[in-house]
Amino acid sequence: MRFAFVLPGYDPHTSVAMAREAEAAGWDGVFVPDALAIATPQVPPFPQFNAWVTLAAVAAATERLVIGPLVCAVPRRRPWELAREATGVDLLSGGRLVLPMGLGAAEDDAGFRAVGEPMTRRERSERLDEAMGLLDALWSGDEVHHAGAHWRVEGMTQLPTPHQRPRVPLWPVAGVGSARGARRAARWDGVVPQVPGGSRPLTPDDVR
Repeated sequence: MRFAFVLPGYDPHTSVAMAREAEAAGWDGVFVPDALAIATPQVPPFPQFNAWVTLAAVAAATERLVIGPLVCAVPRRRPWELAREATGVDLLSGGRLVLPMGLGAAEDDAGFRAVGEPMTRRERSERLDEAMGLLDALWSGDEVHHAGAHWRVEGMTQLPTPHQRPRVPLWPVAGVGSARGARRAARWDGVVPQVPGGSRPLTPDDVR
């Protein structure tokens, strides 16, 4: 059993200080939120910081912690840019990055609804699956040619490759009871189990 926690959106200086304390106290990992501008009827706007800037700072300031964004909102990202950012953090950390990834909180994050990003669950799901395949291909170091429903790549080679081989571990979110989410997780390297809507705490039976 390993233990980690999510830093609650602190600025990079505070996140680095807390990550150092967590490592000294024996924690196994720390994660940071990935959002652009969260606001809901119950929660007014509050400061948000770029996950990759924070992760780079934490990577440089720690030696042992597993780190990552929780959860990376992949459907609003360009896969080749995400691949390059993740490679940088993985190299900087010496191979301690994992990449939890999901559809994104489209209704709550203005990074979707306020700027014209895809809102339907179906399109976000399609983008997530396509992006995961592209990340895997781009991290190979080979020339990539891809013609998908949402993105095209016409001969791109990204070097250097990540520290971890064959790739940075991909952990897709899977809603409890979601057959599609379970199939997606089974194709990759891990899973972030989630009770749909956060209506109750996750249980050991849910994980099993």
